[in-house]
Amino acid sequence: MDLEDFTNPARLNFFYKFLDYEEAVIAIYSGDQRSKNKAHKLAQLLRGKFSSIEEVEGKDLFGFIKKLESAPTPSKKLLLVIEFAKKCFNSIDGILTAATKRGEVAKLTKATKYPNVLEAANNFLTEPTSQKLSYLMAAIQLNPETSAYRRDLLNRLVKVLRIHEENNDLSLMESAQRFQRDFRHAGRPIRHNKLIGTTLLVKGLEYHHAIILEADAMTPKELYVALTRGAKSITIVSLKSVIPT
Repeated sequence: MDLEDFTNPARLNFFYKFLDYEEAVIAIYSGDQRSKNKAHKLAQLLRGKFSSIEEVEGKDLFGFIKKLESAPTPSKKLLLVIEFAKKCFNSIDGILTAATKRGEVAKLTKATKYPNVLEAANNFLTEPTSQKLSYLMAAIQLNPETSAYRRDLLNRLVKVLRIHEENNDLSLMESAQRFQRDFRHAGRPIRHNKLIGTTLLVKGLEYHHAIILEADAMTPKELYVALTRGAKSITIVSLKSVIPT
């Protein structure tokens, strides 16, 4: 199966049968940067039914926090938050008003579809604190139209904001660094049991079922890592009948 053949409906339907499994399922790409991007894109296309895993270093999270702290105005901060939210959720544009998407205070009208999201965005513009950002992200997450496909990234931000709320003496970046230290010691929690990752991110971990994606493009070393992740079953997705050995 060619996972990049967007004319083939079976490309995504293939994954849905695994949703019936109560046990943990991991879909695995090879370990290069292009494959990391593919993992996020596939999770997005599957509308969060499978959630993609982040690298331990949290580059996207730290990059966002650095930009957020240096943004000169609440408007620019809100635009950065919307950009970040699109990395975590589907359907963001559909739940925001035109004014909110411009980084402006929006007026509540009878036509406003989601007043709680509008209010949370306006409150953040008025006072761009970690608490107000937490409320905005929660309003987006609870919205019926959105689906989180990078839960790992989202959960890390939520924890950083909580640390910042509870420690007024720390900057947001310092709060992120404290979270990162704790994260390295505690390890990666698994709250969602349908996941997509790369060989680098799942090495040393075990799941009940493993789906090896684009197996023909993997090196023998990557393939070995992928083949040894599933305790009960292995499913191989490949364009070729022969894979590296």
